[in-house]
Amino acid sequence: MLIFAACVALFVCGFGFPTQEMVVTDYFSNPISAKQNGDFANTVQDQKVDCYVGMVSSDSNPTINFVQRDMFESTVYVTSKVKSGEGIQYKIKMTRDVLG
Repeated sequence: MLIFAACVALFVCGFGFPTQEMVVTDYFSNPISAKQNGDFANTVQDQKVDCYVGMVSSDSNPTINFVQRDMFESTVYVTSKVKSGEGIQYKIKMTRDVLG
């Protein structure tokens, strides 16, 4: 019973699998695959998805600056480096899909 209560508490606090950090790292490693995998919410129009994917600088090792977790929505602050070495900061809002 204690394990179940701990799992519920983590879920309510915004923890799940895959983690927000894992999703963001995958997204920045290969932004086009996020579109192909359906990682965007159904309410986001295709042309906006194309715009979002096009704006991201591909980075296999982005820096996760902060994750604000909530039961239904999380915000991830991330810095991605471009080829010149400069960092670009992003604010990514994520909605929960079942357990993840």
